Amino acid sequence: MRFTLSSALDMIERRLTTDAMLAQGVVDLGEVVRYVDIDGGRSTSLLRIGMVVDALGRYLVDAGAVLYPVAGRALLSEAAFTSKERMVLGRWADDGIIEIVPDVADRTVEVADLTGLPVITVRDLDRYASRYAWLRECPDRVLRLRPRGGEAVLLPNDEDIAPVTVPVVVGKAAVKPEPVAPEPAVPAEAAEGTEAAEAAEAPEGTEAAEAPEPAAESVEGTEDAAEAAESLEDPEAPETPEPAADSAEATAEPSAPQLPGAIVTFFPRGAMRVSTTQIGRQRPVRSGPSGVGQSLLRNLWRCAEPDCSAFGEYRMIGQPVPAMASGIPSCPRHGGPLREAGRRPPAYAMALVVDDLPRRRFVVAEGEPVTVGRVPPGDNDIGLSGWLHEAAAQWVSAEHLRLNVRDGALIVVDDSRNGTMIWKRSSRGDPGRAFRITHDEHPMGAWDSIEVYTGVELIVAGRRGTAVTGVLKPELFRDLRSVLVDAPTVALRRPETSR
Repeated sequence: MRFTLSSALDMIERRLTTDAMLAQGVVDLGEVVRYVDIDGGRSTSLLRIGMVVDALGRYLVDAGAVLYPVAGRALLSEAAFTSKERMVLGRWADDGIIEIVPDVADRTVEVADLTGLPVITVRDLDRYASRYAWLRECPDRVLRLRPRGGEAVLLPNDEDIAPVTVPVVVGKAAVKPEPVAPEPAVPAEAAEGTEAAEAAEAPEGTEAAEAPEPAAESVEGTEDAAEAAESLEDPEAPETPEPAADSAEATAEPSAPQLPGAIVTFFPRGAMRVSTTQIGRQRPVRSGPSGVGQSLLRNLWRCAEPDCSAFGEYRMIGQPVPAMASGIPSCPRHGGPLREAGRRPPAYAMALVVDDLPRRRFVVAEGEPVTVGRVPPGDNDIGLSGWLHEAAAQWVSAEHLRLNVRDGALIVVDDSRNGTMIWKRSSRGDPGRAFRITHDEHPMGAWDSIEVYTGVELIVAGRRGTAVTGVLKPELFRDLRSVLVDAPTVALRRPETSR
């Protein structure tokens, strides 16, 4: 059990960060670990943060979704934690992957305001609306954490949301019914014999019931189908003449293709084909940072405490968000004012997308190049071996390409034996054009993507175009592997008591 608990906490650790560039949501860690209703388990459990990570991944359809956790200092000595949980929480605090503050209060809302991140919460945040007007003006930026069916879900503004994909009627067309072959004629003698037999079987005093007319089927919930039924049933409605086979219009326009999965609804005088498509609801992902936040995030900051895990000299994992105490940038952990240490080097948040699903996020900064390949050498490089089948592994080089930032631009450098495909796009809906570079470099545009192999690509995070994503496919959700797959089930279940 200790091994499985450690494995689950290690999986959760990989999805936590205080780097404002990588994070995709901010949450009060203490509020989550004490939220018993989410799993009906112990009074306090560190594994519940994993349930929030899973919920954010499902909400964003992102297998590498990353949380920005904020915790009060008192949580580090919470007696209800196991010794293992206290040790892990202390390590997270020392490594700077969770932010420690004297009291959480409105800190999560402040981080959301300065960065544009959505805030994940259990409690009501209306008390802070006088200071942060967007809590009322943009309520979708508040994601309510709620239990459902043994797992956690995130609801924008506490409003239930429809499934990610729903069938929606998008078109209709009258369809000429297929001709019905006439039934074979029945000899008069046989018909008379049949009628006599039926009359003999019927009880006295009853007459043979007339056959009911066929009833028209309808499409429930679609007004268009009902209107079409009325027009088809109207005997005075003029029929649309079919175009002549030899007309110029008929020869110029090809026949319309039939969409797969079309619904055919039959009426007494004809039929109507109602085509459906799968669409996804637009979900709020991230807003722009406030004006103050833009200024703060452009600079590097240093705490007076050299060993500070948030703004110390030895921090190596990006930079968290300074707190604004009376308008002065301050260290959220120690409370003292921060010293400005120059401009932050230009950097890009990147996402690795495999089979249409984002799998991992990472940062490429000026002076800190990142190598991507089958088995790159560095600890901060991106290895692809876990996502490559045999043919792909033979195609992708061990050190396939490098990403670096030069003069503020993102540059891709090919180091492979087979080259790297670049997709150039000018906007979100641009289908793009592709070309290959071999032992060469190329500056990346905002909507460009890098195809390492078919189905394996690199994009600027949040810049995946609609021309690429198309429709959300249900199979994507099956690939969203839970970070709690190795968690001991006893830790997530309320123990039964004898009566």
